[in-house]
This record gives sequence, C-alpha cells and structure tokens, in this order.
Amino acid sequence: MRASDVIGLLESQGEWVDRSRTKDQVLCGRPDDELSGVGVCWTATSEILKRAAADGVSLVVSHENPFYLESTSTPLTVRRARERKRLLCARHGITVYRCHDLWDLYPTRGVLDAWALSLGMGEPAERSGFVRLLRNVGLSAREVAQRVASAARACGETGATLVGAPDAHVSTLAVGTGAITDAVRMYELGADACVVSDDGTRSWVEIQWAADEGVPLVIVNHRTSEMPGMWGLRDYLAEQLPGVRVSLYESALRMEHVTA
Repeated sequence: MRASDVIGLLESQGEWVDRSRTKDQVLCGRPDDELSGVGVCWTATSEILKRAAADGVSLVVSHENPFYLESTSTPLTVRRARERKRLLCARHGITVYRCHDLWDLYPTRGVLDAWALSLGMGEPAERSGFVRLLRNVGLSAREVAQRVASAARACGETGATLVGAPDAHVSTLAVGTGAITDAVRMYELGADACVVSDDGTRSWVEIQWAADEGVPLVIVNHRTSEMPGMWGLRDYLAEQLPGVRVSLYESALRMEHVTA
C-alpha cells in the first residue's frame, strides 16, 4: 500500500467538496512511496513531524496547513521556518496531506458534528452549513460554558471564556468550529447563545455585537473545537486500513487559562 491509496480513499468521497478549489491536497513528499504508517494531527507542527519520523510514519494527514501562509509576501522569518519543515519532511521521507474540506463536514465523526456531540447536550437538531443547532438545552449560559470547558479540557485547553450574562437562559445553542464561527449567522438561525472559536470571533465585531444584543458567547481555541474531529479521523482510518498503523499525534502545546 502507498500513501496515494490512503489519499485516494479520502478523495473518493465528500460530495460537498469542490475538488477544483479544495484545500485537501498533498503539501509535500512523495505519495507514491510505500506506506509505513499514518499519522493524524490537527496541524503538523515541527514537534509532531519529529515524533512521526521517530515512529517511522511516512504519511501525515494534517487538518490545517502546517506551512503557515501561502503568499508571495510572507515574512522572511516565516519562509525560513516553512523551509525547515519541508526539509524535515524530505529528510525522513514524510508525505504531508491536508484533509480539511472533507473532514469539516463529514457526518458524525467530522469536525463539526464531533465537537457538537462532545459537549454532552445531545444530537444536533439542525445542521446548517458550518453551524450545528442544539435545541431544548435548558441551561444557563454559565452552565453551558461549564459543559464546554469540560469538553475543552479533554482537548488540551483548561477552560472556556464566557462573554455575556452568565444567568441568561439558553434554549437553542449554536455550535461552530474553526475560523468561520459567525455568531451573527448563528443568531439568525434562532440561537440564544453561541459556542465559537477565538480565530472566528473578532472583539470589535462579533463580541461587540453580541454584547449589544445580549447574546452570550462561549469561546474556545480553534484547535480545541476541532480535536474531537481528529479523534474521529484517526478512528475512521484505523477501521478502513486494517494492518496499517494509524496514530493520532496531539501537540504537546497546551492552552492554559491563567487567572489572577
């Protein structure tokens, strides 16, 4: 089996993916090389790539882009760091494949569904694009934030941030992930409160608007909201590739909430 066979398995599905414009592609390496193990991660940091190399893994499936920004105006310092990563992969024969667009919307095990389910408030009652709606929640905003904080801890973040009135009643909760947590859109779908990420929520737009409109927001790190989906991707590949070692690489980096 080759890395290209695993990539072919992933690319053979997902009618929601526009294959002419997708982020899901080989970023470096030789996918036709013989497969010697698969590593799954949220982002292939240098630390993770070194661990994968030590384990003899030849294919790393990364949800996010491990090479930062793709631009002709990228700062020299960033370009040098990117080149060091590429050389690390080349030295150890590692192919890096980005699996983003497929896994964001993959049913049940994908990024959005897995995060919503991890909150322990039941199945999503509605799926609308990149939003999952949980109905009949029946909790205060503080209680919702506590549920989210518990789920976040399992993903390497020690808490969650609640913005808004802690005693506000939440009946319908909108849940999003990643850099596209549009609180305004969530509210338009009928949400009383929203679970969003730091990369998808601007203080001068969404947070200001939510404060003005009295909509509580619970904020976690981008990676936190997508880690349950990475567990799902690892499990899926392990089931589909019997006899192939499939490992999940979680970053040693932890998100610590420090209070005075």
